[in-house]
Amino acid sequence: MKKKAFILGLITIMALLADAGFAHEMGVKIIEKDSRFHLMIDGVDTYIKGVGGTNRLDMAAANGANAFRTWVAVLRTPDATLHAQRN
Repeated sequence: MKKKAFILGLITIMALLADAGFAHEMGVKIIEKDSRFHLMIDGVDTYIKGVGGTNRLDMAAANGANAFRTWVAVLRTPDATLHAQRN
């Protein structure tokens, strides 16, 4: 009986928190707010700080970059995608 009451209590608390706006929204959206467009990633307003190329992505990430682009269809370094994901 105590276990059922505990589970019911947890479900109630989770429902209340979700209803209060604490639910985390997953995914990517572009929304208009205050006559401006905002990129929302997992519910967080995100500003893109990008760099060009695939060299020294560790340095770019250390300086605040959160995106990169290349100019070729196939990355010149085979592990560039894996390296970018780590940084």
